[in-house]
Amino acid sequence: MNRKLIVFDIDGTLLNSQKEIAVSTFRSIEVLKEAGHHLAIATGRNYDLAKDVVKAVGFDHYICCNGSAAFMNHQLVHSQPLTKDGLERLVKIADQAQLDLIFQGLYGMRRHNEVVGEKLVSAMTSFGSGAPEYQADFYQQEDVYQALTFHGLDQEHIYEEFTEFDFVRWHDVGVDVIPLGGSKAKTIPILANKLGISLEDTIAFGDGENDREMLSLVGHGVAMGNASPAVQACADEVTTSHDEDGIYVSLRKMGLV
Repeated sequence: MNRKLIVFDIDGTLLNSQKEIAVSTFRSIEVLKEAGHHLAIATGRNYDLAKDVVKAVGFDHYICCNGSAAFMNHQLVHSQPLTKDGLERLVKIADQAQLDLIFQGLYGMRRHNEVVGEKLVSAMTSFGSGAPEYQADFYQQEDVYQALTFHGLDQEHIYEEFTEFDFVRWHDVGVDVIPLGGSKAKTIPILANKLGISLEDTIAFGDGENDREMLSLVGHGVAMGNASPAVQACADEVTTSHDEDGIYVSLRKMGLV
């Protein structure tokens, strides 16, 4: 069997509804490592928010900020921050509409608005985080790999003429702002190529809207049972949910564990 690159989303995939990694997943990871497969995380989180999971599973490779950065053997091998001009325009539009913004560097995260809005709190607490520290000029001082804006579907029109970045919804009121054309799907082939793995030998597990392109692109995309029907439609396989050993069930079906 060819060596595989197997990529896992974090929230709703590696982590169950209790924000824990199932015992069956840990055991599967050990079997995959012993077989010599490459394992990686692909997440919307920046490195600071992902590092505890990275350490828990012992992965050497990880894609952060929805593909804006990638690490191979813990070294940065792909970097695509948001442009400063685009960020200035994003801030102007968000401020006019009174929308909260968060800016993510690789190793830090700050909120742009001094007063913390309810939508920001609702979205960030959904994956066990919270409101970061306030620093209005963070985007001017640091490279920003991803921004987060907080609004419902009724306010989608606010950014409809914004062409510098892509907007990917991950929560009822949470939207990731990423480089134009950027995604986990764009970065996985870059990592696979550096590891000497063909795209047909890549496997990805995911559950969110920001996983749809990834699941469609890889050699074998696996949607978790807790994913929406729209996400499941993008995958080659739908496994059981993150609370029902979905990763193990799929890997066993594929004969990998």
